[in-house]
Amino acid sequence: MRLTNRETLSFKLVKLRLWEESISFHRCGSRSNSHCLSQSCVRMKVIFKPFASKDCTSGGHQRCCSFIRGYVETTVTRMTVLFSLIFGGDALLQWIWDFIYAERHVLLRSPHISVCAAFSTHLIFSVPFMLLDVFSPHVGWLHKYRICREVVGFHQWFRCATRILWKYMVGVLPLTALFLSVRRTHFPERAPSCFHAFRECVSCMLIFDTLFFFCHYTIHKIPWLYHNVHHIHHLNRDTFALAAQDASISELLSLQTLAFISAMLVGCHPFSEILFHLVNTWMAVEDHCGYDFPWSLHRLLPCFGGAPHHLAHHQQFKGNFAPYFRHWDYIFGTSLPILVNERGHR
Repeated sequence: MRLTNRETLSFKLVKLRLWEESISFHRCGSRSNSHCLSQSCVRMKVIFKPFASKDCTSGGHQRCCSFIRGYVETTVTRMTVLFSLIFGGDALLQWIWDFIYAERHVLLRSPHISVCAAFSTHLIFSVPFMLLDVFSPHVGWLHKYRICREVVGFHQWFRCATRILWKYMVGVLPLTALFLSVRRTHFPERAPSCFHAFRECVSCMLIFDTLFFFCHYTIHKIPWLYHNVHHIHHLNRDTFALAAQDASISELLSLQTLAFISAMLVGCHPFSEILFHLVNTWMAVEDHCGYDFPWSLHRLLPCFGGAPHHLAHHQQFKGNFAPYFRHWDYIFGTSLPILVNERGHR
């Protein structure tokens, strides 16, 4: 059906009103997503009313009313489902939070659970890359994505895991447990919405990236700090996934502290904080993995540095101080070019 210019203008005005309504729903201050949604539907019925009136009797205007009425009805239905899924915590995240929260809130309050989860999660995320290191020399198409000069053997992985476990048990676990024992965390019964969790997680990552950059930059500029805090981490010139936490006890504690500070500054829901720690751990593993795959995050989102960006830091020591994003290194002129190893790979 072809619409006249006047009918097309009316149709565009309705689309604009619906877009404004979606923004209004997003900014709704009510704690109840269903309340916001019901208010939104009432207002959309007001938008629909002029086109549902009995005055639509003339030929062209009747066709326009019929067309727009169908569009509005479809849009209202889609917006109802979409908003309930994205902005309604009950729809997607509540069952996950119920599983975590139900009879497990005592475990979540344990000062030891955070450190144990950090170590075990890092180990689990590193296992796929350990398998790649074992099998990639025998599989040509995998080996070509290896950007480091040497493939790390299983014995190096085992020694690294033993070192990290020892440092966690001796220093990180007791001191972090002491800190968390005095930290009060509120565990609400309701889960955050998907958008709310995503926003808090991204905010934490940006704050953590900023704090890490300035701390990392300072450590490299002060020789005493570098040799007593950070030197151990740079013993691995060829990075591999598990080496992300192959550092001194003081550096591991500093990383934990920066992560907790980032979450506290944002004021995260516990679900969002858990999500942030998981993403943070995965990003650290990917940055140290030593592989540059076409589907790596930095290939999909150029704002991230990825494994080549961090490998250049381990090889040259003087730049690429930000852990994940690239903007701080560009601003302060510390961005390094990506080196090419002897096999000709990035």
